[in-house]
Amino acid sequence: MLKNTCVCLLVLGGICVVSTGLGGVAMAQDKAFGSDQPIRTEDFDDNARGALWDAYVEDPNTCQVIETNGRLELRTTEDAYGAFAGYISSVWRFDPTEDFAVRVDFHYDLKTLAKGRINIGLAPSNEDPRTQRVDFGVGCADRFPSYWYKVKNGYSIRSSYVNRGPDDGVLYLSYNATDDVLYLGDGGYGAQMAWMTVTGLLRDQWGGEPVYLYLGGTAEELAIASGNAYLDNLVVDQGFLLEPAATEVYRFWSPVTGTHFYTIEPDERDSLIADFSDVWTYEGVAFRVPTAADTNAMPVYRFYSKSFASHFYTLFEWERDKLISEYPDVWEYEGPVFYTYPEGMQPEWAIPVYRFWSPSKTTHLFTVDKKERDNIIRQSSHIWTYEGIAWYANQ
Repeated sequence: MLKNTCVCLLVLGGICVVSTGLGGVAMAQDKAFGSDQPIRTEDFDDNARGALWDAYVEDPNTCQVIETNGRLELRTTEDAYGAFAGYISSVWRFDPTEDFAVRVDFHYDLKTLAKGRINIGLAPSNEDPRTQRVDFGVGCADRFPSYWYKVKNGYSIRSSYVNRGPDDGVLYLSYNATDDVLYLGDGGYGAQMAWMTVTGLLRDQWGGEPVYLYLGGTAEELAIASGNAYLDNLVVDQGFLLEPAATEVYRFWSPVTGTHFYTIEPDERDSLIADFSDVWTYEGVAFRVPTAADTNAMPVYRFYSKSFASHFYTLFEWERDKLISEYPDVWEYEGPVFYTYPEGMQPEWAIPVYRFWSPSKTTHLFTVDKKERDNIIRQSSHIWTYEGIAWYANQ
């Protein structure tokens, strides 16, 4: 077992997710429709695109989606002519071998001759979601408010629409994996609530590939201003979500030494909890890190100091080499312990890990929790010196 150990906590920035490791990916466990604990939620209240989403914009001059006013708004100009803009899931996809169900609130209040619409959709690609997709949404054309759907599979296109009364409501999209059927409705999930079903798409035509979720809209020669068209309160009530492979980093704190310890080893974690509870207090999962198979990830190196009774972690080779060559009597090199993303090589969805140094404690602290970071800077700056971003981690 390593000398004095230390672990870190996972913070998901307001995202509700239940996951387990399986076959190199993390998967959210399926739950019944209408569960009190949904698989994932997004309320857009932070007014900033988070790690869950990538932006997909075909013409930023005429069509955009903007997260503002606690919702996802569609904005277009009169020069818009069918360009699409939206959010598409970045690090998570639905596994089409399992049932899933997702809903989102909508508002669309324009009664125009020109065409405009907002929608929720699925695609097997997040780089080119318009080639193969299924859309379900609301809009208006020729002064006819409607619910509509479109399925595009290469050159094959089919679509339909029905009359829509309210400006506000909920779009429900659910999937029966056994029968390979999608249900689209405005009153609830499943066949009884669907005004349209789409059969043989995800498994038969798309080959059973995991599918990305997207939210967005489009218009044709129509100016859509703030408040006219938006989506809000996305809820995934059921599903199996595939996410990048990640490893949990565990964090401990020692009231004896005043230091933290971080490890990815479950055996090391369990040994400290069982045999050294008088020295180490387990604080949980600090964050998750990629595996060595990720070509953008770099190793984090660990040192131990008997003099300081603490560990040191660094992503920088120059810092590693400096300690090895100039301070071998102070720091014992223990090698790489996990992998993370250096700044500039991190995926768009990655989250920063912040580093603090305490001259009085002669130890470092790492956290992904912005509240913890801000509280330390505000209340404990006499103890902790903020050193910025150490590296980037998974959600």
